[in-house]
Amino acid sequence: MTNQNNTALRDIALLAPNLWGQVYLLCRGTHGIDHEYSMALADDAMRAFGEDRCETHDDLDFVIVEIARVD
Repeated sequence: MTNQNNTALRDIALLAPNLWGQVYLLCRGTHGIDHEYSMALADDAMRAFGEDRCETHDDLDFVIVEIARVD
């Protein structure tokens, strides 16, 4: 996957309507995490951080790192 595609996928994930969608899309699209685990991580993110969506890439990256320990 090219860096340009990765950036586009990150932008799409940030546009999801809630945190669950953002985490799921970022896990699947840029980290290559399988469907079941991405859903579980999204559920964990909602429990830990609530429903409010992230407004910046930095915020979303923080959530992913905290929940999945993915760099």
